[in-house]
Amino acid sequence: MTDAVKRGTTRSKAKLSSQDNAQETLQDVFVAGGGYVGLCVAVSIKSAAPGMKVIVVDAAPEAAIENDTRASAIAAAATRMLDRLGVWTEIVGDAQPINEMIVTDSRLNDVVRPVFLTFGGEGAEVGSHSEENGVKRSDTPFAHMVPNRSLVKALRTKAKELGVELVNGDSVDSFETLSSHAQISCSSGTEYKARLLVAADGVRSKLRDLAGIRTVHWPYDQMGIVVTVAHERDH
Repeated sequence: MTDAVKRGTTRSKAKLSSQDNAQETLQDVFVAGGGYVGLCVAVSIKSAAPGMKVIVVDAAPEAAIENDTRASAIAAAATRMLDRLGVWTEIVGDAQPINEMIVTDSRLNDVVRPVFLTFGGEGAEVGSHSEENGVKRSDTPFAHMVPNRSLVKALRTKAKELGVELVNGDSVDSFETLSSHAQISCSSGTEYKARLLVAADGVRSKLRDLAGIRTVHWPYDQMGIVVTVAHERDH
């Protein structure tokens, strides 16, 4: 084989490889970030418009979901949203109601601890969950503490049922806004086209920075300690 043929063959293979990494199908919605925020967006859109093509791309591998030990406080309004999306019944078994929260600031040896902020009261009734379990409006907590993995797993299951495409282990490197769509380049080399690009990639969003959206932040010069406590008896 001559050098010219070899070079031609190499260029052809490179071209085919590039084409293999390109997603020519135009997505209606591309969600960058597969946490509960990105998944809620995807499930909400797909539920409202089943015919739309929705894809969620997340940097973390799918196995990382089981290793997530974090938990989130879900307010009553968010609980109602999850109920409307059809996932709350899958989550509630792992959720712990929050009936009251008191914020104070003092030293350990202070006789009196002033209360600066309180959260409590009754949340609005949570549709199907309240009806199925006979929970009255007055018994509904204003928030729930929910393990992140339970939240994400329930939303992923719902997303798959609705036909949302889920991609793990990849992230957006850059994007270009064109007249009819966004051209999205991922770290794997795969490229996508989408009519709408949603940045749900966390508090330090790379897409927000790429879009030139400025943020204002400052240090509080404070530290917090967060722990998970195992106890012998229920609250």
